[in-house]
Amino acid sequence: MPTLQENLLNCLRDAHAMECHAEKMLKALADQLSDCTEIKARLDEHLLETMDQQVLLETGMKRYADCAPTQVVLKDPPMIFAHAVERMSLGHEALKRAMTGYVLETIEIALYTVLNNAAQAAGDTELQAASERILLEEVAMAQWFKEHLQEITQAFIKTATPPDA
Repeated sequence: MPTLQENLLNCLRDAHAMECHAEKMLKALADQLSDCTEIKARLDEHLLETMDQQVLLETGMKRYADCAPTQVVLKDPPMIFAHAVERMSLGHEALKRAMTGYVLETIEIALYTVLNNAAQAAGDTELQAASERILLEEVAMAQWFKEHLQEITQAFIKTATPPDA
């Protein structure tokens, strides 16, 4: 039976893996939507938040690294959802990435809620504060994706080749 500290470390590793995946996805999406300056600006802003989140999570992992073997392979749970979206036949990578971003943010909200509760149970106020901060950022970004999916879709539709062309 894993200890609370081992569970916290596993949760931190999962969160870090998701943030690494999010970094790649955000970079690619921002590049694909470079003509949409407001959208790109928000994606770039969240990219910086994501990279800062990685540092916060790495700091937490270092505190718990001695409680579990270091050979544990980082898990990548969002890949299951990312692959499902990538297999969709929408035909436009930016639209798929935007949908993946929205799904990813929702998963992150759930994970940071769990991490926050676990940190509270362990009495780790530093990790609790970090997870609360990250949670607020992820909630804001999920809301942003929800509000801007229509705009991203419109950008996709404008770049699509008409059937008569």
